[in-house]
Amino acid sequence: MKAKLNLEGIFLVVFFFFLLWAGLAALWDHRINHDFPYAYMASDGFQHQVRADSIKQMGNYRYEAPYIAGGFKDAIGFYPPLMYHLDVIMSNLSGIEIYDISYFLVFVFLGFGSLTFYFIIRKFNKNIALISLPLSLLLFSKGPGIGPYALITWGSWPLIFGHFFLICFFWYFQNMNIKHSWIFLGIFLSALALQHQSELFFVFVFIGIILIFWLIRKDLSFDKIRSMAFGGILFIILSIYYLIIFRFTLMESQKVNFFEVVKTTTTDQTLYFSNFGIIGFLIIGGIILSLFLIKKKHPMPMMVSFFMFLVGYGNYIGFNRHAFKTRCLWPIYLSVFMAISLFYLIKLIVKRWKIYYSISVAIILAVILSGIIKIPYIPHSQRFTSPGIMDRHHWDALVWVRHNTPQDTKILFLYGDPYNQNALLRNTFRVPYMVKTKAEILPNIENRTIKRNMLINLLGDHHGVYYAYRKSLFDYGYHAKEMGDDYFYNKKRDICSFDYIIFDKASMQPVLAQYNLLIANKLLNNSNIKIAYENQIVAVLNNENPGGDCIENQTSF
Repeated sequence: MKAKLNLEGIFLVVFFFFLLWAGLAALWDHRINHDFPYAYMASDGFQHQVRADSIKQMGNYRYEAPYIAGGFKDAIGFYPPLMYHLDVIMSNLSGIEIYDISYFLVFVFLGFGSLTFYFIIRKFNKNIALISLPLSLLLFSKGPGIGPYALITWGSWPLIFGHFFLICFFWYFQNMNIKHSWIFLGIFLSALALQHQSELFFVFVFIGIILIFWLIRKDLSFDKIRSMAFGGILFIILSIYYLIIFRFTLMESQKVNFFEVVKTTTTDQTLYFSNFGIIGFLIIGGIILSLFLIKKKHPMPMMVSFFMFLVGYGNYIGFNRHAFKTRCLWPIYLSVFMAISLFYLIKLIVKRWKIYYSISVAIILAVILSGIIKIPYIPHSQRFTSPGIMDRHHWDALVWVRHNTPQDTKILFLYGDPYNQNALLRNTFRVPYMVKTKAEILPNIENRTIKRNMLINLLGDHHGVYYAYRKSLFDYGYHAKEMGDDYFYNKKRDICSFDYIIFDKASMQPVLAQYNLLIANKLLNNSNIKIAYENQIVAVLNNENPGGDCIENQTSF
């Protein structure tokens, strides 16, 4: 018995690191430390990286950093904070930069989620649990469309952490017999409240379902009710402070329309059932078999999997993007169905099953689903290396501004290829402004003009919460509503009012870089404008007399 347990344990450890290798090794060019944020493909990733960096810098998350909050210094820290605090703690302990450790922890928690669900399945059947594990490799697969891997590379990290704690919540229901198990429930629910509230909604729906299930089976005991009640009280105690913030920020602005039907998406990361290929037939077979197996002693894995399968189709009842993104986690949630089909199919041939048979099947599946061996109509994880939208030249320029300018410096960005993912601009740790490309720069190029007053946006992350600030415990104000959209967006601003102007000297769209250089040369004709920093791609101009005349009101070229 001891040898079997050791064999299982060795396999689990090896698989965890294999999962990290399959998802992260190639993407990160087989390095843990990088000179700049590596493999960041969209603004959301930078949003999380900068916010974690700001917390590390400030030492707390009472307020948003001004360069995140449109320059306001009293905007309350509204975003679920758990992931950011983990990032800061691990960065301080390891000495690894926030931009690397944040990304790394996403993959670690995906691995933890996969293993936790393994232990949920294991209580039902250890062999089925072992066979189920490799399907989680499809977390790193692609579409068609925007596939699950983009959930990571595009920065939907809070959702990934949220689903880990959701799986932990499911684990609690299978282990309510543990002494003081209500403590686990309180902690897991609090973690969800402090990480990603969409999954907290799924929790309450599942609790309703499980209570009905217990009533039907006449299995609802006083001990279970007491455990859930105590866990709920602990959850409220641990979460109440942030839940008040959530009520007046994110909940104030983000509404769910349960009558809205969205059949497909072109903007959200998702997974369609057809993406499973041949494996989809095994999953369907497993669902059918589960209808008979659910009467057994430990039906929790099948109940959870079927529940999350239905949640994935919640886009038809108003869940919208939350449903689409939940499908990206189907390689974990639906793994039990695939494993049930394979296990009982093979058992038609192999009557006396042993644990190393399950491990052998799991290894074969891992080799196929990781793409080491590719088989038609069977999906596999994708391996590619990409620095993403950031590069060393842009990063060096942003960091130079961070370390060489006063805190209240006004920074203006002209056109740059990566700047449309504008959260990355906050890495200056200065409030960023940016000239509008389509509404200002392109018409000016067409008209062959350079203007002093341009349409310039004041950037930040109100994320629908309108730069909320607290007046009292239950009374909030909203800077964005009070100031109006015109204060932030589509406002004519004087480029001479800025302390520093940052622009790209080279671009994938040469005409835009050439226009930047035309503006820069005009500015440099003024003795108050100096080149403060430049490299091969980026230049930073310093205006030593902000507010004075630095350029004509309008010139032609």
